[in-house]
Amino acid sequence: MLRMRGPSAGVGAGGGRALRRLRELLGASVAAYDLGPVAGNVAGVPCLARTGAQDEVIPPASTRLLADAVREGGGECRAVEVPGQGHWWWDSEAPNDGGAVDDRQMAAFWDQCLARPADGPPARFTLRCLSADVCGGRGGLRLLQQEEPFLLSTLRVSRPAAGEAEHLKVQSENVLAVGWSSGAPLLAAGLRLDGGSFSPGRLRGARYACRRTGSA
Repeated sequence: MLRMRGPSAGVGAGGGRALRRLRELLGASVAAYDLGPVAGNVAGVPCLARTGAQDEVIPPASTRLLADAVREGGGECRAVEVPGQGHWWWDSEAPNDGGAVDDRQMAAFWDQCLARPADGPPARFTLRCLSADVCGGRGGLRLLQQEEPFLLSTLRVSRPAAGEAEHLKVQSENVLAVGWSSGAPLLAAGLRLDGGSFSPGRLRGARYACRRTGSA
């Protein structure tokens, strides 16, 4: 958080807006790299964070911090440093064995992912984003627009149990609009966004819902 001390701390409304914009600008420069607040988005998703032990582009410590952030966010993630390798490599244990993306360790990880049942997202999950430009999605939902750019935005999602004709419930913070992928199954029974209801008929053919105006 940006704080001012001294005479400038007593600026008027115009100065307050300028400071807020400065904070947003500074936040934009690091939003894509501040993983702590958003690492919990991958809770329940297999995670293997690998790096070359001699990586001079992205320090291996960054990979360890990423895995720690995922675990602190409620997920599981294993950090691995591959001895003798830098930022990219083709040969892990034998010439041209798949290297960074498809060597023996990565092949085992892909097999683990493919063996998981495709049961969709959990009944309740949270999606946090610092910037709509770099934010992914979950369960077919994604953040489209923030009220305050580059500040933390949150979507808390509760989906109905199988067979229940209930709206998908979404509670938001610092969110103007929510989007979804075409035919997102979670929206089959409609959407309740911060108390505003969107019936399946209103959502048919729509790709977003605006929290402030209630439009879709």
